Amino acid sequence: MNKVEFKDATLPKYSELRPFCEGLAAVKNRNNLWGFINKKGEEVIACQFTSVGDFSERLAAVKNKDNLWGYINKKGWPYANLCASNGTFLEPIIPRRLG
Repeated sequence: MNKVEFKDATLPKYSELRPFCEGLAAVKNRNNLWGFINKKGEEVIACQFTSVGDFSERLAAVKNKDNLWGYINKKGWPYANLCASNGTFLEPIIPRRLG
């Protein structure tokens, strides 16, 4: 089992904490937005998503405030184009930040 060290202010900042996957854990803040922290408790991807999946093979599915899904890498950069929940792609594949 990996030891995880958190700063004192980390846990009260989040209302929900998921298990670590590939070194990052999804967290939900008090505004019900999701982001990711590392094992030091540092927020490495800002809480800006309304829903997230866990990282798998270096990618995580995320849903932005416009209700569109996409994938991000561990730096928070989009990997694939956004799509609606019905699977319709809405944008060309151009790297840009989601949010």
